[in-house]
Amino acid sequence: MTERPKAFDDEVLAFRPNMFAFALSLTNRNWQHAEDVVQSALARAFDKWEQYEPGTNLKAWLFTIARNCAYDRARKRKHDVEDPEGLWAATLVSTDNPLAIIELKEVRARMRFLNPIQRRVIRMIAMDGVTHEDTAAALGIPIGTTKSALSRARAFLETGNADVLEAPEEPPSQIEVPADQIAALFRAGASVRDIQAKVPGVSRSDVMQVVMERRLKAPRSVVNV
Repeated sequence: MTERPKAFDDEVLAFRPNMFAFALSLTNRNWQHAEDVVQSALARAFDKWEQYEPGTNLKAWLFTIARNCAYDRARKRKHDVEDPEGLWAATLVSTDNPLAIIELKEVRARMRFLNPIQRRVIRMIAMDGVTHEDTAAALGIPIGTTKSALSRARAFLETGNADVLEAPEEPPSQIEVPADQIAALFRAGASVRDIQAKVPGVSRSDVMQVVMERRLKAPRSVVNV
């Protein structure tokens, strides 16, 4: 059996935040269901990696898998719970629907109102798939604080109700993303994994967020003639 190339894994994982945003649109903005869809889609993509044709649209291929996983989950859930009319399954929406796009924009806008801990926790656990324990260790906070921050962030992003954010989870020492350091490393040619290794507590989503916000471009290799 041919071993799966590491480069393939890196390319797939780079699309994880996009897959999560897509999964949100497929699950009526339910963060827990979206996480499950992404995990299932990643597992299926890695298992069926040989079916992907190099050079074709990897993002589209992953989104197709995610959509199928969401539909499979809907069908399974329909049998697990009483849903004779298919009401739960009907909550799945197509990204062709402009309303779904508007809802995703609302979620992104609400991310700005989360405090640093809540924002980092939701990105690391929900988008990057980091465990609760590893997230707590990376951020230097108790596991209970991690779970509380995740719960409050999810509730706010789903409903927009600011009341759930009243109790702050921030410890005295502020945890902010070192954007300047990330940008400098990226410009120097460091990969996302290299940056995560050199900057403790930084998630893949943190790095990609800095890259997108600053519109950074990876430096081209210089060939001496």
